[in-house]
Amino acid sequence: MVIPALDEAKNIGNCLKSLQAQNRQSDEVIVVDNGSLDDTPSIACMFGAKVLSYPRPDIRHGNLGMVRQKGTEYARGDIVVSTDADCIYPEDWLQKIERHFSDNEELAVLGGPVFDGNRSPFRDLVTGLGNFHRSYWSGWGVPWFLGGNTSFRREAFLRTEGYQGAGGQGPVEEWVLSFRLARVGEWVWDDGVYCYTDVPESAVAYEAAKILAPAPLAAWATAALIHL
Repeated sequence: MVIPALDEAKNIGNCLKSLQAQNRQSDEVIVVDNGSLDDTPSIACMFGAKVLSYPRPDIRHGNLGMVRQKGTEYARGDIVVSTDADCIYPEDWLQKIERHFSDNEELAVLGGPVFDGNRSPFRDLVTGLGNFHRSYWSGWGVPWFLGGNTSFRREAFLRTEGYQGAGGQGPVEEWVLSFRLARVGEWVWDDGVYCYTDVPESAVAYEAAKILAPAPLAAWATAALIHL
């Protein structure tokens, strides 16, 4: 389990607590601290996680891919589960992941949806559309997974460039990795392997998106009237 973290003191405890409540316990939990100024590292240690320090102060809020790369290179398990410090998980989440890889030796990477834990009708719609978008393209043979819910064989990862060169503060790094892993083995998107995110900032982002939402709808309506 690899979890990048930057100033996640409000979230990391709930994340690690839900991991401890799993039916199938993780063999190792690695938190890669990206230079937190709060108590993120000490909270992670309190829950028994291995904490790696990888501050990269020159790009403090960027290049999340290199943070995930650091944790994955350190991991020793056959299966690496990539997630985020603001995620929480159903108790059978790891059990479902393990079953997929046990049942299919050719499986290189597994993805699943991430739902918003701060529920409201609008945010449910936004995350639902995002998850449907990935599920839809997966059905057409295009792997497009989420960094908060992607699992892969470490052996397959080492046969690719990993996250290197992906850059960016998500979601670029997760997209690039899923495409790379799909080149060296089989891949699966499973709507039943889901987790939740509890990002406080998402509320602000989604509320702001409400203001912009009528713009494309108005444009489509205008175009439809013109062509009547």
